[in-house]
Amino acid sequence: LVTEIKEEDEEADLSGGPSFVGKTGSECKALIIQNLCKTNWPPKYIIPLTANLREVVSTKEEISMSVKKILRQFPNLDLSETPPLAYQALLFSTKGLHAKILGGIVEFLQDLEETSKKINKT
Repeated sequence: LVTEIKEEDEEADLSGGPSFVGKTGSECKALIIQNLCKTNWPPKYIIPLTANLREVVSTKEEISMSVKKILRQFPNLDLSETPPLAYQALLFSTKGLHAKILGGIVEFLQDLEETSKKINKT
């Protein structure tokens, strides 16, 4: 849906709810991305949602909001799914916030290592 919305300043014709009435395509897209970033993502959808967000975000605000959401998803995945999400996050960094994305991945891996050390000590 989000990829089909035109960003022109004409009113978007979306019959999905009153919050879209009278909004432009770019305003509707921003609302959809904002709502998507506020919802809980089931683990099986985290990687596909990350890939799809990369395709549609364009403003600094959308990128920032999306990166925060993506980085919060690492602990919600099985360990085997960490590399694919890291890959998608790194691809996402072409939009900006390179240091934040790399820092978030490194921080997650450091936390994981600390947890592993604590478990192995006991």
